[in-house]
Amino acid sequence: MGGLSRWAVRKPWWALGAFVLFAAFIFTLGTRFGGDLNDSFSLPETDSLRAQQLLEQLPSGQASEATRATANIVWSPETDGAKAVDPATSPTMVPLLTSIAALPGVACVSNPFSTTGESLGSACPTREAAPDFSEVPADQQEALKGALLATQKATSPISPDGHVAKAVVTFTGSGDGA
Repeated sequence: MGGLSRWAVRKPWWALGAFVLFAAFIFTLGTRFGGDLNDSFSLPETDSLRAQQLLEQLPSGQASEATRATANIVWSPETDGAKAVDPATSPTMVPLLTSIAALPGVACVSNPFSTTGESLGSACPTREAAPDFSEVPADQQEALKGALLATQKATSPISPDGHVAKAVVTFTGSGDGA
């Protein structure tokens, strides 16, 4: 490689011409023998194909809901000992989240300050009703309630220590770039 470098330094115009000819040769080979672009999900037994098939099985409204583009807004108060959803934080964050929900292209913004789980925005999904445990045997009801409580804690928008919180912004349209 050292000899080629010395030659290119001593004869730069020849080196530039050789580079252009080599690039034209490669381009010609690529267009002559190149294949077609394949952008399908049809590879057998792949996770992406299975995910696509599962999304297609959802009812029409749920499939588009599952693929919506989202973003997270995460905050933590600067004051030591303050909680992310304290009444002192609310006058700053709730108007900010409300103004974000009013932006064009934003469907919904979750509101961790709401004790009832109400979100901000014009196109927020309806909240599901609390599960009915009446048909579950009495000895299993407590276990199910405990599992539900653990799930709520794990998916909570507020950290366990309360110092960090997040709001999820859901955009209109799908997250596939269309």
